[in-house]
Amino acid sequence: EGIHMRRLAKILTLAALMTALIAPAALADSDEVAMVSVQHGINGNAAGAKLLGDPMALGKDAAVDIYVNDGLFYEDFTFRQQIGPVELAADEYNIKVKVAGTDITIIDQDVTVSGGDNVKLVASFGKGGAPELKVKKG
Repeated sequence: EGIHMRRLAKILTLAALMTALIAPAALADSDEVAMVSVQHGINGNAAGAKLLGDPMALGKDAAVDIYVNDGLFYEDFTFRQQIGPVELAADEYNIKVKVAGTDITIIDQDVTVSGGDNVKLVASFGKGGAPELKVKKG
């Protein structure tokens, strides 16, 4: 029963956070909002090896917490999980991805979304080997 209560609390927290982000956008017209989804594509073993020097430190499905403009947006986001799409006001956002429950920042990146965009943000390793958010518009 404890697992179900935690899952319910997580769902309610996500709903409240999404409502806080969506509420201003809901008042704007559709040309001033974007549909945004986020996918966790950072294998924890690779992240552990690159960030901590130990591939087993985080575990393959390492969970991360996602912050938008320094506010917690989603916690315990696991490898290959996807959230969204959510409606966001067209604007620039600072996105931080941290190892769940820690201050270890994996990604700290500004992302601009334009009105009418359909955007997928994929956390993954870039060509240089550093974690990044790839912005896929479509």
